Amino acid sequence: MTQSVTRQKAPRRITVMRKMLLPIILVMVVQAVIFYSVILLGGTLTQLDQNSFDILNERVINRKNYLQNDMIQRWSNLRSSPDTITASVKQALGGRSADELMGDLDLSTDVLRALSPELLYLLRLNAVTGAFVVLGQPTTAQLEAETLSLPGLYVRDLDPSTNNANNSDLLLERCPIALSKELGISTDTRWSPQFTFSPQQDPDSFAFFKNPYTAAINYADADDDELCYWSRPFYLSQDDIPVITYSIPLRDESGTLLGVMGIELSCDYLTRQLNYSELAAENQGGYLLAVGQSESNRFDKVLMSGPTCLQQFGSRSQIDLAAAPISGNSYQIDAGSLQTGDKVFGCVQYLHLYDRNSPFEQDQWALIGVVPKTALLGFSSKLHATLLISLVLSLGIGVVGVWAVARKFSQPMVRLSGKVRQSTSPAALSLESIGIAEIDDLIRSIQQLSQNVAESSAKLAAIINLSGVSVGAFERADVQQGGQVFCSDQMLRFLGIDISEPYRYIDADDFDALMTQLQTDLEKTEEDGSCIYHRKDGSGHEQWLRLKAVDDGGRILGVLIDVTQEIVEKNKIEYERDYDLLTNLLNRRAFHTTLQQLSQDPEKLQVAALIMLDLDNLKYINDTYGHDQGDGYIRCMAEILRGHSGDGIVTARMSGDEFYVFLYGFASKDALRVSISCIQNDIRQAVFPLPDNPEFKVRASAGVAWYPDDSRDLEMLIKYADFAMYQVKNTIKGEFREFDIVSYNRDSYLLHAKEELNLLLENQLVSYHFQPIVSTADGSVLGYEALMRSHSKTLHTPQEILTIARSQSKLHLVEQMTWFGVLASVRRRQEDFSGCRIFLNSIPNQALTTAEMQRLQALYSDLLPNIVLELTEEDKLDQELTRQKQQFIQQQNAQLAIDDFGNGYNSESLLLDLTPDYVKIDMSIIHNIDRDYSRQHLLQSLVDFCHKQNIRVIAEGVETRQEVCTLVSQGVDYLQGFYLGRPTSLPQPVSAEAVTAIKSCHQL
Repeated sequence: MTQSVTRQKAPRRITVMRKMLLPIILVMVVQAVIFYSVILLGGTLTQLDQNSFDILNERVINRKNYLQNDMIQRWSNLRSSPDTITASVKQALGGRSADELMGDLDLSTDVLRALSPELLYLLRLNAVTGAFVVLGQPTTAQLEAETLSLPGLYVRDLDPSTNNANNSDLLLERCPIALSKELGISTDTRWSPQFTFSPQQDPDSFAFFKNPYTAAINYADADDDELCYWSRPFYLSQDDIPVITYSIPLRDESGTLLGVMGIELSCDYLTRQLNYSELAAENQGGYLLAVGQSESNRFDKVLMSGPTCLQQFGSRSQIDLAAAPISGNSYQIDAGSLQTGDKVFGCVQYLHLYDRNSPFEQDQWALIGVVPKTALLGFSSKLHATLLISLVLSLGIGVVGVWAVARKFSQPMVRLSGKVRQSTSPAALSLESIGIAEIDDLIRSIQQLSQNVAESSAKLAAIINLSGVSVGAFERADVQQGGQVFCSDQMLRFLGIDISEPYRYIDADDFDALMTQLQTDLEKTEEDGSCIYHRKDGSGHEQWLRLKAVDDGGRILGVLIDVTQEIVEKNKIEYERDYDLLTNLLNRRAFHTTLQQLSQDPEKLQVAALIMLDLDNLKYINDTYGHDQGDGYIRCMAEILRGHSGDGIVTARMSGDEFYVFLYGFASKDALRVSISCIQNDIRQAVFPLPDNPEFKVRASAGVAWYPDDSRDLEMLIKYADFAMYQVKNTIKGEFREFDIVSYNRDSYLLHAKEELNLLLENQLVSYHFQPIVSTADGSVLGYEALMRSHSKTLHTPQEILTIARSQSKLHLVEQMTWFGVLASVRRRQEDFSGCRIFLNSIPNQALTTAEMQRLQALYSDLLPNIVLELTEEDKLDQELTRQKQQFIQQQNAQLAIDDFGNGYNSESLLLDLTPDYVKIDMSIIHNIDRDYSRQHLLQSLVDFCHKQNIRVIAEGVETRQEVCTLVSQGVDYLQGFYLGRPTSLPQPVSAEAVTAIKSCHQL
């Protein structure tokens, strides 16, 4: 009985949690452990690290090859220059011995004069920062002496990328003074007439001469190319920039040593060739150029690039690498060589600069790519950490997921889900209880959920309708077997079926027919697979629909959205993006995009021309009649250009008054010039009615650049057309001018230095150096001339500043800067001037305003009596402005001088008109006056004339003792020139040697 009762008991309810949770969790843990072990033990992370080292090695090799090619094939490729220079030296010696060069200044100057053209040619051809020749045959004892002086020529070009035809971009570092005048090249502030070495105290700066020279002695049978030498960084002068050199001995056909020649590369120039940003992300890498010794992992630092190298190595001169490589040519850098505690790797690639039999082959130059471990191996470290985190999260999520799934699913759910799938009615579901606690709860939940879904569906449909967003959706459960398709009410309305229910199931064949009909309105397919349909809605208005469908494991889900407003706004934005709203012409962006597209098909371009037009008189119309009239003037110009629209022409408005016209597809220039003439004639004939001038002429200045004659680069065409237009705007407005490359090479800096001039004037990027003016009576200092020194990167000389300022009508600002700048400099070191006069250069056709003069008096009233105002001769004198200057000078008890007399606008009549206190004789008269009797007679006449007018005479450009004695004998009152003193930032006294020379000249 008892058993019978027991058997009749209801089966115990067992939860799904207990049946499923623990086994599934165990399986997940085992899978996670297996997955992690496969990744870790399979070498994936190790391979990632190796790939990082391989990529670093490849990048360093590429940069090494690039640098090695430049050092061997370009910079140090002297070609025939050593033979040419050797021949020039032998010819200039004329049979005399080379050892006489060290003691005979005139002989060495003649030799250097003969070889200077070839040296300048080598400097330009090889695009290096310097070239040099050192002559002489020093003995072994002289090579080890305290000092050694040798004649030579050293020319420097700090920016090899640009060349000026007049060599104004070059500087002389070492050159005899007589030759420097003939070459017409400026001398650097560290200039010296000859090389002076200190073999004992400064062997580094002597090595570039000594090493190849002694190698030529020790290896007399070796070829010259085997004796070349790359130097370590050194300073040619105390305050100079660090450089490295490539030098080679000069030997004649008999093997006699004549000296050493070579090229220079500044360390800054070399550093710019090492693009450290290519090594690692966020500029975390750097390059180190170093020299090592054979079978050693210690390197001497030459130079480095990148903030990483600066941070890690600082001022350390030697770098040590680990004994064994980590991978290939990559080593860990020894911690003792670093300033931080980071781990840093270096990839070493040796440069093959010397042959095997070279005396210097033990110097192994290397390029080392430096990257911190965090940057090089960061990805694998992050991957390792991410893997661990992912596994932990996966386990956690899996446990939660299994727990949730175990609560909801069991075998009876299969039957339940089948019944649910068969239900297609929008009404709530009605399901029978199964008898399992969890599933019964689930059934009740499903019924409640069904009720909620039905209610929510109705609410959602109502909300969507209220929001004004037209969205339709569908679901096709089984694509292969047909069946029914679930569609929302809005989806059916889009397809032409109006219903009142929130959704409906329709036959799959009917749905396919409706979608096929919609497909006829397809406009485009977007990148994400969405389809855009363009059609007329029921009211006849344009409508755009976007269909997005996805295949979700055998069923297709799709959404159809009305995107009419979005498309309309997008089209409007695209139009406003590409077209100028005022003129409806293309804007700058669209014009450049169109030109880039055209440049892909050169055959279509054939002969083309770019016209840059600048609308004249726009500012006048804006200022006089208002901006509405100005806009109308711009639109008038646009209409003229639009009249020439069609195939083969692109027209755009660049900015306020600038327009671009690009004509292409012509067979010849002559045919294209006809079209350009038509545009020009239409502009000339056009009128724009103004309130008081109905016949106001439309005028535009234009520059024309030709494709392909001027350039095949369309960006360069724009630059050239801009320059041609600039020439028109600054000469005869209203004309068309074709681009001329000769004018561009000569004057382009006038166009591109506008902002540089503004920057110079705004930030006062000038300083003033002072050169003494010395009395011929006793060698005392009368005063100092203030000479402008530019700190601009582009405008290097006062002449360039004045030229740009003149073209931009800003000479007055230069005049103002000079007055206040010079007096401010004197004020800062007033005690150093000891009451001497200050000679200040003034522009003849410029003068300070009354307010500026008053401000000058308020600030520097005590200094103004010491001023001697020099009228320069860059421009013709303005009588009214000159009169104002004279009055101001007289009021301040200052004095007046005429500068550069004898060269320019100045004449004897000017002396009578101005009656200056001083006349400065131009150096063109003073140069070599001791050997030129014609100059002496001319000077004597000028001195006599000036003394009769009570005018004192100053001789400029005095550079030799012989000139001093001649000028003293001629009765000149004062002297100025390098012999008496160079311009310096602080006033310096005249040397005792110069004073003695002046006094001795009176005794002759």
